[in-house]
Amino acid sequence: MVVELAANPERLNKLRHQCKTERSKLGEVLCNRAAEATRKRFYGDVQTQYTIPKESPNL
Repeated sequence: MVVELAANPERLNKLRHQCKTERSKLGEVLCNRAAEATRKRFYGDVQTQYTIPKESPNL
């Protein structure tokens, strides 16, 4: 469901708005999936972790 929501931004925006106004009516599970889909759209599916550079940048 998260992937389908992430692929449909119009539906995702409507659902996020409903979660803000009627969270108790929609339920925690659905609103958490909408939040996860939003994160997926923002961050993408990148699985790489941050690595610290060996040399510090010259500022």
